[in-house]
Amino acid sequence: MGRKRNRVSLICEYCGQTFQVIAARRDSAKYCSKSCRCRAQHRDKRFPIRKGPEHPRWQGPVTVICSYCNCAFQISRGYFNFAKKKGYKHFYCSKDCFKKARSDQYDGSKNPNFKSPPVKLICESCGKSFEMVYWRYNLARKRGQQHWYCSRKCSDPGPVTLTCSQCGRLFQIKRGSYNTGLKRNQKNWFCSDICRSNWQSLNLRAECNPNWRGSTAYEPYGVEFNDALRARVKERDGYCCQICGMAESDCLLQFSRTLDTHHIDYDKSNNDPTNLISLCQSCHATTNGQREHYQRSLAAKVAANLSRRIQTGLEHS
Repeated sequence: MGRKRNRVSLICEYCGQTFQVIAARRDSAKYCSKSCRCRAQHRDKRFPIRKGPEHPRWQGPVTVICSYCNCAFQISRGYFNFAKKKGYKHFYCSKDCFKKARSDQYDGSKNPNFKSPPVKLICESCGKSFEMVYWRYNLARKRGQQHWYCSRKCSDPGPVTLTCSQCGRLFQIKRGSYNTGLKRNQKNWFCSDICRSNWQSLNLRAECNPNWRGSTAYEPYGVEFNDALRARVKERDGYCCQICGMAESDCLLQFSRTLDTHHIDYDKSNNDPTNLISLCQSCHATTNGQREHYQRSLAAKVAANLSRRIQTGLEHS
């Protein structure tokens, strides 16, 4: 690459800004840009700016015929030249003419995406004959639709009449609510919230619940179940939940309490260390269901922890 030429700083005679040019153009350079030079020439009336009909190469607008209403109108020469380059053959005087021409050109079977004529059907509610576009009819058949209606009013069979499971009174609900209840395998229907609450108080008592194990939650703990025993169990389990692995410090931040000590066989009088395990509040609540599964899995975890501590010499066999 050649070496860089020497440059000098000059002041523009039009805008007054400082600009740099090579030293050879020191005497001829007067303006910082072409725009400043043109404005200075226009100001001094040496080369006046000519626009529109005053320009020597001005040709004027082009008169064309609307392809829809056949009226004559004018467009700019620039847009006409652009349309010729793009190969446009039709011109429209307004957006309305353009929309009407497109609708006539691509309506129905003229559309390149047109496949079949509309399907004629009979409404099953009012018996009226109506037409449905082919793609909508084909889509409905793929979804398994077998009944056809001419309007939303005909397709709505109205509310459903049911009998209240509590008071035996007849009442009506919306068809949509009824279908939602059927999807959820709902078997009992109630005319009001009062009947629902009365039925639940009679039929959903603790004795009727499949998870009811008697009043074992209110049984007292043994005397040996004290803070020292719970601390020894937590130390054996590494101060973390044996199901999700949450540390006791995280348990304090999330639940505002320390780790719980859970009885594996759900017997509060059996306070043997092998029957106790450390759990967080969330995991402790989940152990109330599927008790046989948790008894097997938690007992295996306690046995694994004890064998690991015996191998490391932290606990005697």
